[in-house]
Amino acid sequence: PMLALLSGLVIVSMLGLPGLGGFVGNALVMMGSYATHPAAVLSIGLGTLVLTYGLFSMYRNVFLGRASAGSVITDLTPGERWFLMPLVGVVILLGTYPRPLLELEKPSVTALLALIK
Repeated sequence: PMLALLSGLVIVSMLGLPGLGGFVGNALVMMGSYATHPAAVLSIGLGTLVLTYGLFSMYRNVFLGRASAGSVITDLTPGERWFLMPLVGVVILLGTYPRPLLELEKPSVTALLALIK
């Protein structure tokens, strides 16, 4: 159950669920690109829908599907849980409070925008 839970968390973070790490980057790319390339943003949205179907189909087949003969998926050991919990914490922290990472990127983005103009 813990392996399925963490895998589901990573999948929804990759899809940009609000409150998780992938949301901020996804939202910034969409908002920043829409003014210049709205068709590209709409096609990315369609691609995200296709990706959502593919990832959830994969999740369903791996964790909720019928087990084939000889295949055994064991749950995470306590050591693996201790290793992965800080990563889960970072995913949630960056999704709810992304300011430290955005402030770290701000000088580079400012210099790049000045170079483009």
